[in-house]
Amino acid sequence: MKQKLFFSNKSLMLSVMAFSFVLLFFTEQSIAQTISDGQGYNNGFFYSYWNQGAGTTTYTGTPTVTLGAAGNYSTSWSNVNNFTAGKGWKPGSPNRIINFTGSFNGGSNGYLAIYGWTTNPLIEYYVVENYGNWTPPGGTSLGTFTSDDGTYNIFQMTRTNQPSITGTATFQQYWSVRTTKRSTGTVTFANHVAAWAAKGMNMGTTWDYQIMETEGYHSTGSSNITMSEGKLNDVPSTEAVDLDVYPNPVTDKFIFTLPMSKSEVSVLSIDGSQVMCMNSENQEITIDMTKYNAGVYLLRIVSEGQSITKKIIKK
Repeated sequence: MKQKLFFSNKSLMLSVMAFSFVLLFFTEQSIAQTISDGQGYNNGFFYSYWNQGAGTTTYTGTPTVTLGAAGNYSTSWSNVNNFTAGKGWKPGSPNRIINFTGSFNGGSNGYLAIYGWTTNPLIEYYVVENYGNWTPPGGTSLGTFTSDDGTYNIFQMTRTNQPSITGTATFQQYWSVRTTKRSTGTVTFANHVAAWAAKGMNMGTTWDYQIMETEGYHSTGSSNITMSEGKLNDVPSTEAVDLDVYPNPVTDKFIFTLPMSKSEVSVLSIDGSQVMCMNSENQEITIDMTKYNAGVYLLRIVSEGQSITKKIIKK
């Protein structure tokens, strides 16, 4: 009798274990999703996968794109024509901070980048963090700037009668290309928007999707990337002086009252480039931000041996 009861308990235990395994299997299957093309949502993130298809008899490969848990995605490709795939958000944002980590093999010509579009006007943009043997996008750099502990080259390219989110069109591409490759890090996107704007390269007024993408062109490679949205920490003041700025975020003008007079007041982009400077003997000061692009700025006041720094967000 005990032996029979023991057998029944063992059978029950095995049944529970088998059920748990099946449940785990289907749970894992529900997280991972291999896709063939298109856009949609997966585990809380927007995804986009575009494949141009076969080009010549040499570049006939089909990429494999798998969407994993949360912000994870993986790709592998061999002798492809051109594709782009990744996860992110829709709509995009000029102020987003993006964290990413993983592995990337760009082969002869692949990119790992923050990628997206705006309309009005139609702009395609890249912040390239890693790449294969060929450094995109070619052409002549318009200059460099520093952000997130790295140096980036700025490029502007014209695409004539090429595929876009609105169909075949002629549009501008904006590029920031990091000089030191990395597969893990943080991108403060507002810094790039500000650096482009300083070159007269303004974004559109309507933001479409924005993803951490892997792109392959006439190449073979692979990637496994997990991305997430970061948070911007307040920039501390160099002195313990409270400074009330309102409104912040600002649309056009903001106002603040200084605890001292005869001050040097400056506004800097987040990478430290000065965009405005004035000397004032007034304690109540109004700063007009109308002509500046959306992004993160620093308000800096220097007076009587004190330095105060405050973060300003322009909508």
